[in-house]
Amino acid sequence: ASLTRQETAVVLEHIAAKTASGPSSVKAPVQVAWQYQTSNAEVKDLAANSTVTTLSPRWFFLDSSGTISDYGDASLITWAHQNGKKVWALLGNRFDPDLTDSYIGNEASRSATIAQIVSLVKKYQLDGINIDFEGISPHNRDDFTLFIQGLASQLNRLQVRLSIDVPPDSGTEWSDPYDYAKLGKAADYIVLMGYEEHWSGGPQAGSVSSLPWLADSIERLLDFFPANKLLVGLPLYTRDWYKENGKLVSEDLLLPESYEVIRKNNAAISWDASAGQYVAVYTKNGVKHTIWLEESRSLALKYLMSMEYGVAGVAYWYLGGESPDVWTSLKNAEKYRSIAY
Repeated sequence: ASLTRQETAVVLEHIAAKTASGPSSVKAPVQVAWQYQTSNAEVKDLAANSTVTTLSPRWFFLDSSGTISDYGDASLITWAHQNGKKVWALLGNRFDPDLTDSYIGNEASRSATIAQIVSLVKKYQLDGINIDFEGISPHNRDDFTLFIQGLASQLNRLQVRLSIDVPPDSGTEWSDPYDYAKLGKAADYIVLMGYEEHWSGGPQAGSVSSLPWLADSIERLLDFFPANKLLVGLPLYTRDWYKENGKLVSEDLLLPESYEVIRKNNAAISWDASAGQYVAVYTKNGVKHTIWLEESRSLALKYLMSMEYGVAGVAYWYLGGESPDVWTSLKNAEKYRSIAY
């Protein structure tokens, strides 16, 4: 609704009074961004102009050789620390359940894997490790929990943060391997992958992360551990959905790419209040295309909604997927959230 001049004056006076009263008591949130398909030079430039407090470069992966592959770069850590940012390097399992089993499937392999991780932490003087094991076999549920508990014990002694990426609790084989309660107790942070509500190859077109779906995903995890252990993953990408030969298909788009598609095709855009997103529709070669947009407004709404739950912060997949206006919007969202409290 519109404001009168008098109402606007009252609002501005309130903001000025809050600002003048001194620093906000609201704790600054953790804001993690993963590095993917970008060079270190690009990451430095992108991170310097963002709200990101912590970088998570994808440096370490389980390897069939039995030794964790190491793509670390100490120069990025030096830059990050000089610029007030932390580095939580990612360790991935390449979505390979059998490979994962070979590293954590028994006590000896778990101990050897933990020892390798600790060695890498010391080598690079890391601030944290981000474990991104996806597609784990359900029969490795207890093995994964024991692995995280053992790793947490070692990293705690080094004062190194441990975060674990997990899918929403969907009650499927994709989420079954994660004992959310035990993992939440062991790790410093659980990172909810708050995207892929509608996935490429899935049966329905739709948002990557609508506001109600994200809220439900957050609430489900908060049944298992306190909010100050949760980081909410937000998408810096979307999808263009259409049918080809009667089959539903989609194309992944980074935010600037989606804006360009809309411009080129003169798409009609409307705000979907229930999803908390703009929806763009256009026709190309007689085929209808639909994009549930991620942009500054939708991401600010997701950010503010997440923080209402008292979570520790957010994580972005991935740095470089955004448009510059996103960071301005998120900075303003955090600024006025702090003033409001």
